[in-house]
Amino acid sequence: MVPIDPNDKDTWADSEHRLAQISETTVIYKDVVQVRDDQWWRALTRGYITQWSLMHPQRIDALIYAHSLQDVADFAPMIHRFRTTHLKKAFLVVPGGSLCPCEEAAVKLGWPASVCHERRFKIFDLEVGAIARSLVSDISLMQEIYSAFKGLIKIHSPALVLATEGVPSSVRDGLAMAVTKHGRNTSLVFLPRNVIPHSLWITNLRLESLQGINLYCLIV
Repeated sequence: MVPIDPNDKDTWADSEHRLAQISETTVIYKDVVQVRDDQWWRALTRGYITQWSLMHPQRIDALIYAHSLQDVADFAPMIHRFRTTHLKKAFLVVPGGSLCPCEEAAVKLGWPASVCHERRFKIFDLEVGAIARSLVSDISLMQEIYSAFKGLIKIHSPALVLATEGVPSSVRDGLAMAVTKHGRNTSLVFLPRNVIPHSLWITNLRLESLQGINLYCLIV
């Protein structure tokens, strides 16, 4: 460490520039910094692809899409099983807004509502129709689902994308398009609600096996 003379400012290093800038940013303008960080984080939850994510691609087991709070309840055992199984990683994806509010989905899973805003992801909130529910047409819903999942798939490279068989056709089309065009070794499965409780064995499969899951094998 370079010695410092309390009586000689020339030995005080960059005390009035770099440190002052840090102070200005993190203390005086901390609200601005918070807004900036929140905006970035919201973009990441909606599948925005950063240069860092392209340089450091992830590899997870599953993205589980729940279009409604009922879907969240149906998938809850599978979500918990994935998250408590060693070396397994799966995330819940909800449309958010008035379709499936993130905070209510979190509570439905027994998680605090704050997980929707934590930096360590558990839930991706797509915020579909968050501004005005009336603006969500079938076409716009398909486009938003496709756009978001395109990014999430590129970032996290899931072996499996799961949804319920009863999702709207526009959602089904958006998911199918995203997986077909951008999923490398990614399987897309639509599970009937009555099959979900009997499909928890999926969480025990290796990544390579998840990639080859066939819907008909699950429902027969």
